[in-house]
Amino acid sequence: MRRRDYMLRLIEEFGQVIAAIHRTILARQDQAAERALEEAYRQLLGGDFSNLPTRLPAELFTRLTFGESPDTGRDKCVWLAAALCEEGQLRAAQKQEFASYRCYVQALQILLLIGMRFEFPTMIEDAPTVVDLLSRLSPYQLPSTTLALLVDYYAHVGAYGQAEDVLFDLVEVEHDVTQLQTFGIAFYERLLQLSDAELQAGNLPRSEVTAGLAAFRARGGPSA
Repeated sequence: MRRRDYMLRLIEEFGQVIAAIHRTILARQDQAAERALEEAYRQLLGGDFSNLPTRLPAELFTRLTFGESPDTGRDKCVWLAAALCEEGQLRAAQKQEFASYRCYVQALQILLLIGMRFEFPTMIEDAPTVVDLLSRLSPYQLPSTTLALLVDYYAHVGAYGQAEDVLFDLVEVEHDVTQLQTFGIAFYERLLQLSDAELQAGNLPRSEVTAGLAAFRARGGPSA
């Protein structure tokens, strides 16, 4: 009970922080938003957040979850994704397109890692979602690392047809043919371990899985 009360209090407190950041961004109080974001990052990452734009999302995910209970680690990651999403909105309003894009990509990758690591939902209201971030990033080409993670995420949640669609996108941007071929073969071989019913439910019939695997084995990718 004490643990749950503690988590609920943390969720409420950080929810207020995110809400305050959102209000200042909407009001175009940029300096106040900058200060609030710095405080949010400080609470989550300590004093070491100056190089946040260049930090790998997987590194941030590991740092926030290491030594924590599953619910605490998960929610810390959600909070960081929420803060990054708010910063993305701030940078967009400031016409800093690349900075905004970078924030959204980091937030998306963290959410994808959360979705594959934790099987239960967060209690945080108004948390950013994968769908929302993909919508924000729709005008841009996602980097190959994000696309590969998105393939794994869709496969993890049983959306096999969507996973294959993203794999086709990955073929267009990944220049390491050997790495791409290895990734694609592993993807299709994992799917072949599933039942016909599971594949059908995920909108990717076995015949398409077999065809995709053959393409990757023979040519290194469906578009080759």
